[in-house]
Amino acid sequence: MMRVILFTFLFSTCFFRAYSQTTDTLNYDSFLAWVIEYHPIATQAELQLLMGEMEVRSARGGFDPLVYGNLDKKSYSETLYYNKQEAGISIPTWAGIELNGSFERNNGKYLNPEYTVPSDGLFAAGASVNLGQGLILDQRRATLRQAQIYQESTESQKQKLLNNLYLQATDMYWRWSLAHTNLEVLKEGVELAEFRYEAVKSSFKYGDLPAIDTVEAFSQVLNRQYKLQEAENTLFSVTQELNTYLWDEEGNPINLNEGIVPESLETTNLGVLNVEELRTFVANHPELQLVDFELASLDVEKRLKAQQIIPVVKLKYNFLTENLNDFEGAGFLKIIINGGFPFIHPYFGESLEELWVWQRQRFIQRKIRGI
Repeated sequence: MMRVILFTFLFSTCFFRAYSQTTDTLNYDSFLAWVIEYHPIATQAELQLLMGEMEVRSARGGFDPLVYGNLDKKSYSETLYYNKQEAGISIPTWAGIELNGSFERNNGKYLNPEYTVPSDGLFAAGASVNLGQGLILDQRRATLRQAQIYQESTESQKQKLLNNLYLQATDMYWRWSLAHTNLEVLKEGVELAEFRYEAVKSSFKYGDLPAIDTVEAFSQVLNRQYKLQEAENTLFSVTQELNTYLWDEEGNPINLNEGIVPESLETTNLGVLNVEELRTFVANHPELQLVDFELASLDVEKRLKAQQIIPVVKLKYNFLTENLNDFEGAGFLKIIINGGFPFIHPYFGESLEELWVWQRQRFIQRKIRGI
């Protein structure tokens, strides 16, 4: 019971503005503030920012260190053919350089000479870098950049959702105000029609008007009563729609009490924007900002596709030593250069990727013209 009383008090103090004539008026500013605070779509808009953060966190996972281990052993008839053991760590960096460290120990009667190492094992530490394809941009960095662009766009997505909510809630409030105003006007119209009917009856009683005038006056009363009933039904329907925008702190829908009235249309002061203000608002429109972010993401995708026509040249450089404390005097170096040239037919090589990017750009251009 105390919880209900407390909620009623908070709702009344935060939600309504007291006027000199009435204390049960729900003004537009209070209504919109309540909608922004507790409507589920407003909560959903806030989640857009969290989704952007999670997307970036997921993309950054591509730069997490990789710890690996391999064990390849073969024995038969008490004969050890080979036993290859390897453990290491690989650390990718945002600069495209991959740092590596490993320990390798191999033995066996039929071990491939390529894998021969000292009996105590061999340590290796170095780095690998792409000198051709992937030097400027690779899949890992492209994914991170697109995730960052998406995170930046979530603020515009949030504002877009809120703008739609503002528009729908505002339209709903003033429809409610219009329905209430129409009802008040029709109530006054019924009172005037009934007053005229009584006056016509009195005039007929004293012989000033014919009887047909009483029929006409009464039919006008019936007509206005019928319109009043229609206005009451319309107000009830609009009020129920308005209730769909009202929620409490716990996410439960609430309904307006009977007797609560909207702000009068006559007291509404609508601001008028000049051309310069309108241009500023249009330039910062969330729809246009989202288009810019999508174009930026497509540009990253395009640059990544362009990397695929560059020859593959990967350099891996390692220091080798038997003792971790003796890297400065390491007597062995291991240099691996892998290379290759992708063959791309001029008609089919990039057709799918370039066509997809071109189609998205054309779609965005049409979308901008539509806005």
